[in-house]
Formats: sequence, C-alpha cells, structure tokens
Amino acid sequence: MSDKKCSKCSTEMRDVSAGASIDGACLQIEIFSAKAFITRYLCLSCGFTEEWLDEDNLKKARKMFKVE
Repeated sequence: MSDKKCSKCSTEMRDVSAGASIDGACLQIEIFSAKAFITRYLCLSCGFTEEWLDEDNLKKARKMFKVE
C-alpha cells in the first residue's frame, strides 16, 4: 500500500511495521486462534498513524462477525 495517503494532511504514509517490536505488532483478539499481525502506517509530515489487519485476518474477522 505504498500509495496510502494521510487522512489528516494528504501526505504519503510509510509502512513502519518492520520497525515495531513483536509484541507491539500484534493484535490479540478472541476471534483469532493466534495473534493477528497488523500493518502500521506513519505520516512523516504530521505524525498521524493507522493500523490495518492483513487480508487473511480480515477475512477471519468478517466471518466471525458474520459480515460476508
């Protein structure tokens, strides 16, 4: 998602997931049998951050919440 734009200032956001610690890069939710790895994006202009589930974990969440 290299073309992701910041919703605050419209600057390109960078994927900063690789720099996160293992504990900080996971989301523990009861719907997942294991930890769900997330992708973190950071705006280097204003500091806004976003986190996204990868496609496989998003499918699991949709199934669990019956949103298919």
